[in-house]
Amino acid sequence: RLNASQVSFVLNRWAFLGEKMNLDVRNINVDGMKGKFAAAAKSNVKKKQDYSGIAFPLNLQQVNIRNSDIVYSKGGQPLALKNLNASFAHLVMDAESVKNGIPFRTGSYQLNSSDFQYQTKYYNLSIGSINVNQDEMNLKTFRMKPRYSRSQFIRQIPVEQDLYTISANSVT
Repeated sequence: RLNASQVSFVLNRWAFLGEKMNLDVRNINVDGMKGKFAAAAKSNVKKKQDYSGIAFPLNLQQVNIRNSDIVYSKGGQPLALKNLNASFAHLVMDAESVKNGIPFRTGSYQLNSSDFQYQTKYYNLSIGSINVNQDEMNLKTFRMKPRYSRSQFIRQIPVEQDLYTISANSVT
């Protein structure tokens, strides 16, 4: 469930060509989004995505997410972003891009968060601040710490693995 204090958008074009939607969006702004969402349960049946109702290309010139706190969970491994601000320019969905795992191509993008948390089966990963764009990633106060003591860790793993703690004030 996600809530947002404000969502606004400006459309250049929204029309139906026959039974297919043709969409050209100038911008979408989402402010104060808060909430949690989870990945869909894994299914053994491979479902092919159906984009037959879209007249390609679908264009989004600018998408902005501001002052948001979200948690994404997949397989009991939550990823939390606090004070998330993100901007994506020139998103395009077309016949070629829909063949990929992510059905959009993007031009420039920027994402920053003042608190990033990710929990894996054995580790807690935290980053004090994260700044990412198409050219570079900067992480401040990076920490990767075990969730368990050494003796608990050894009892849980099927084969021998190293247990480690990683800390860095800055990673670029």
